[in-house]
Amino acid sequence: MIPGDDLRIGDAEREATMAALREHYAQGRLTHQELDERLGLALTARTGRELALAREDLPDLYGAADRTERRPGDQAGWKAQWHGDRDAWRAQWHADRDTWKAQWHGDRDAWRAQWKAQHHAAHAAWKAQWHADRAAWKAQWKAQWHADRDAWRAQWRAERAARHGHAGRHHHPARRGGPPIVPLLLLALFIAVVTGGFGILKFVLLAWLVIGLFRMVHHRSHARRISRSGAP
Repeated sequence: MIPGDDLRIGDAEREATMAALREHYAQGRLTHQELDERLGLALTARTGRELALAREDLPDLYGAADRTERRPGDQAGWKAQWHGDRDAWRAQWHADRDTWKAQWHGDRDAWRAQWKAQHHAAHAAWKAQWHADRAAWKAQWKAQWHADRDAWRAQWRAERAARHGHAGRHHHPARRGGPPIVPLLLLALFIAVVTGGFGILKFVLLAWLVIGLFRMVHHRSHARRISRSGAP
């Protein structure tokens, strides 16, 4: 017959031992490192003897001499307590996660709002500066364009005045030759010959000579005045 310590154990025995180890840890009999080591022994134990190694040098929580003997309701109680602790830990973890998540979202929204405000302020400042620079450049370009245009106009007028400086002192070409006397005399001569008035021809020739002499004298006096006005 196999001794009781060498019999195979099940998950119920392992869970009861792990619950007892946690209770000993809560009461200060084990450190965190020792608790981890003994929990590992309890999880890998296959027989009662191996499971007893996880509980060695620890008192019996119920004060019984034989640790292999348990009251009928102890296993279910420890199991319920273990599940309760696990559920409480999970609930606390979820609560902490929700709190951290809410804090993270709050910080993110605040950072986004601050970034948007700074971005809009910087964009507005850049836009105002751009419009100011454009207006200044436009005014400067317009002033320069008007100045260049006025300078070009003044230069063009000066050059035109230099080219036509003496045009105002000359007589009109139509006035230099006087009225069209020669065609009129020719017409009168033709009429006199046709009508047979040779006596009138003498007067026409005399008038022609007088007019020619007058034109010659007038032309010489005009040329003399021009030469005197052009002399330094």
